[in-house]
Amino acid sequence: MHANTILREIILLKFFKRVANSRILRWQTVSESALILTIITFLSKIIGYLRTVLVAYYFGTSAQVDAFVVAMLIPSLVFGIIAGGLQTVIIPVYAEEKQKSLQKAKTFVNQIFLINVIILLLFSFIMFLFPTAFVKIVAYGFKGARLSQAAYFMRFLIVFGFFNVLAGLFIGLLQAEKQFLFPALTLLIGNSLIPLSLLLFAKRIGINSWTIGEISFGTFSFSVMFLFLYYKKQFFRSFELLQINFQKVLDFFVLLFPIILTSGVTALYKIVDKTVASSLPVGSVAALNFAQLIYQIPFSIFIVPIVYAVYPYFASFAAKGTNSAYKQLFEKTFFVLMFITIPILFLFDVYAKPLVRILYQHGAFTSTSTSLTAFAVSMYSLGLFTVSANFLFQRVFFSFKDTKTPLYITIFVVIFNAVGDVLLSRIMGVGGIGLATALATIVGFVTYIVMLKKKHFLPIPYGKFLKEGFKITLSSTVMLIVGIPLISYVNYSADFFTLVIRFSLVIVLLLTFYALSAYLFKSTSLIIFIQYVKRFVRKVKNAL
Repeated sequence: MHANTILREIILLKFFKRVANSRILRWQTVSESALILTIITFLSKIIGYLRTVLVAYYFGTSAQVDAFVVAMLIPSLVFGIIAGGLQTVIIPVYAEEKQKSLQKAKTFVNQIFLINVIILLLFSFIMFLFPTAFVKIVAYGFKGARLSQAAYFMRFLIVFGFFNVLAGLFIGLLQAEKQFLFPALTLLIGNSLIPLSLLLFAKRIGINSWTIGEISFGTFSFSVMFLFLYYKKQFFRSFELLQINFQKVLDFFVLLFPIILTSGVTALYKIVDKTVASSLPVGSVAALNFAQLIYQIPFSIFIVPIVYAVYPYFASFAAKGTNSAYKQLFEKTFFVLMFITIPILFLFDVYAKPLVRILYQHGAFTSTSTSLTAFAVSMYSLGLFTVSANFLFQRVFFSFKDTKTPLYITIFVVIFNAVGDVLLSRIMGVGGIGLATALATIVGFVTYIVMLKKKHFLPIPYGKFLKEGFKITLSSTVMLIVGIPLISYVNYSADFFTLVIRFSLVIVLLLTFYALSAYLFKSTSLIIFIQYVKRFVRKVKNAL
C-alpha cells in the first residue's frame, strides 16, 4: 500500500514537472494563442454577465449606479483606449528593436514604461484635484448629489485607470514574446475579483464594493504581470536614464497617437448610431443597443482572438523582412476569417428573430421588441465579414508601423456611416442604421484593399481570395437553402425550452451542411481549419 502511494506521488511529480517545463507555458503558436484567447474571452463574457447581474441585484438602476457608471467612463474608456494603443504599438516597435539588440530593446521598453508612469501620475494627480470638471465633460447633465457622487467615485477609480494603462503595455510586451496564456489568465482572474468583491462586501459597504472590485482588478493585473516581466523576462532592471534617445521616444509617441485616435474614432460608430436612433420612435435606442451586443458576440469571441494571436507574428515578420512567412500567415488568417464570418452572417440574417427571443424576450421585452431588435441584427450582420477583415487589415498596417493610414480610413468610414444613418433611418428606421453601418464597413473594406495593394502589404492576388470567397458564399447559400424551410419550425416553438432545443438542433444541422458543402467545393479555408484542429489534437495527445 505504502509502495503504491510512493509510486503515485512519483508519477504525479513527473507529470507536474513535465507540465511546468512544457513549451506551451513559455510561448504559444498562432493556433494555440487563438484557442486560448477564444476560451478565455468566452469565460470573461460569463464573468462580465455575472457582474452585471450582481450590480442589478444589489443596486438596480439607482442614482448611485448612474454616478458610478459615469465615474468609470474616463478610467475605463479613455484610459482603456490609451492602454489598447500602448498594447498595439509596443509589439512592432519592440520586434524591430529586438532585431538589433535584445538588451537595448529591453532598455528602450523600460524607458518608455518610466515615461508613461510619469505622464500618467501627472494626469492622475490633475484628475484627483479636479474630478468634478472631468465628470462634467462626460456627463454635463449631472448636478447636485449625482455630480458629487460621481466625483467621489472617480477619485478612487483613477487607481484602476492608472494600472490599466500600464497593464496594456505589459500585455503587448508579453504578446510580442509570443506569450498569450499568462496575460490572458491574469486578466481572467483579475476580472473575477469584481463579482467576488460584490458578493463579499455589497451588503456591508454598498456600491463601494464595486469600487474595491475594480481597483483590485487593476492592481492585481498590473502587479502580477510586472513581477512576471521583472523576474522571468528581466525587464525594468536597467533604465540608462542618461542615455535616453529622445528622438526614438518621440517616434514612439508619433506612432502611438494615431492608434489612440483610431480607437477613439472607432468608438464613435456606436455613439453615432445611438444618437441618430434617439430621433426615432420610443424603444429604438434600446433595440439598437441589444442588436449591437448580439452582432458583437462572434466578433469578440472568434475574430478578436485570432487577430490578436497573429498580430505579433505579423510584426516580427515585418521587422525581419520575411515576406514569404508573412504572405503565408496573412492568407491563412484571411481565409479562416471568411470561413467563420460568412456563414454566421447568413445565419444571423435569417435566424435573427429566434436568437433575439432566446437572449432577450423575457419580462418587459415583448415580441414587438424582438421584431425591432431582430431587424437591426439582420442588417448589422451584413457587415460582419467586412468589419472582421478591416480589424485584421488595421493590424497589418500597424505591424509595418503605418499608423496613419488606418486613422484616415476610419475617419472616412465613420463620416460615411453618419450620413448613411441619417438617410437610411428615415426610410427603414432602426434597420436602416444597421444597414448604414454594414455599408460603411464594406466601403472601408474596399478602401483597405486598395491601400494594402498600393503599399504592397496585400500578398494575395485578387483572383485567389475572390475564388475562395465564392466557394464559402456558395457553401453558405446551400446552408441557407436548407435552413429557410426550417425557420417556421423554430419560430413556432411554444415555450422557451422548446425554442432553445429546436434552435440548437437546426444550427448544428445547418453548420453540418455548410461544412459538407465546403468540402465538396474543395474550400481552402476548410483545409486550413482542419489542419489547425488536427495539429491541436496531436499536441493534446502528446501532452497527455
